[in-house]
Amino acid sequence: MFYAPWSGHCKNFLRSVLDKVAPKISDKMKIGKVDCTVHKDLCERFDVRSYTTVKYHRSGTDTFSEYLDRSEGDITDFATRMSRHPTVGVRSLEAAYNLADFSEIDRICFVAYDPEASGNAIEDVVGSTKFLTAFKSVARKMQADGNFAVVLPSVASDIVESFGLGTKAFVAKIERNVKPVMFSGNLDELDQFVIDNNKALVAQINSKNFRKLVDMQKPIVIGVTTRDDETGSNTILNDLRTVAQNDKELSSKFVFLWIDGKKWDRIFLTEFQIEEVSPMVFMLDSSKKIYWKDENISDVKTFLNAVILGDIVAREQKEWRPPKKDGPMKHTWGILQGIYNHYKPWSYIIYVIPVLLILQILSSIVEVIIMKNRDAKREKQREAARVAEEAKKKDE
Repeated sequence: MFYAPWSGHCKNFLRSVLDKVAPKISDKMKIGKVDCTVHKDLCERFDVRSYTTVKYHRSGTDTFSEYLDRSEGDITDFATRMSRHPTVGVRSLEAAYNLADFSEIDRICFVAYDPEASGNAIEDVVGSTKFLTAFKSVARKMQADGNFAVVLPSVASDIVESFGLGTKAFVAKIERNVKPVMFSGNLDELDQFVIDNNKALVAQINSKNFRKLVDMQKPIVIGVTTRDDETGSNTILNDLRTVAQNDKELSSKFVFLWIDGKKWDRIFLTEFQIEEVSPMVFMLDSSKKIYWKDENISDVKTFLNAVILGDIVAREQKEWRPPKKDGPMKHTWGILQGIYNHYKPWSYIIYVIPVLLILQILSSIVEVIIMKNRDAKREKQREAARVAEEAKKKDE
């Protein structure tokens, strides 16, 4: 955990979550904390841009990946998951599908098989051939973000053949009701295969996978759905799946996602000037901070071809992100700006209150000036009366 002692959020997270969960998972995962006001070079090395930042490291790897969940339950589940073997032994394709179905990770699974494998325990199986050893290595590196299964050697070859994935050594990405994606490269390309395919055919954006999906190396095509129009929403989803599954040219260029517009309208969609949530499709290139949209085109393929031909002009994404070397003031401003955007239109009162306060102050100042002028005038009148009275007495 990277934190700043001046941050109330950091203090609360340390006290109410990490200090409680650390003893419970000490046999599975170690938790450390770094004060970024003291260890500035270390925090810069790990690209810490905001507080609190949590990153996890897997022994035997050289990567530190960001961890976004903040609840005690999520952290406990994560520690349990990461302490298990990275692969699960299965005896049927249905078992692999079930592994995907009961997972929160996009409901997909990578399945490996090698007819030369041997052993009973999963650790012995994955270590029995070069092919499965490579698969285990990739699974261990990506265990936090993927599901990995190995067909056990005890499964008969005719049952393996019934999977429809072949009887030679294979790795396949499977997703229920979607055609499997087969790995066909060299073993040193296996990790990239998993990275490129570690998502559903058309994945739903949520708080857990948001960063992984939005930061993928391809432009993303996002279908917006709403419960107020189920027919239109289903049409968009089916259209996305059809293009992603059947159009090889377009599916090689883009990543296809969908989003619940009612949940994300104030947080995410307003960055793309989508004020009224209705079923639609738009495209985002997060690396260039540009997007394309046209509310008049609902057909996905027509929309994408229009983007490719330049008929739809790219727009700049109006997104605030903290700069790399953020200080306390800039970080605080980013938080306030995020809160302001989230609670529109009610947040407009933020502008109204200062104006009312200024008017009240000005009114008080004017009142004080008027009172002083009135008192000064009365004092002059009293002085004039006194002088007149003295003059009258002298005349007498």
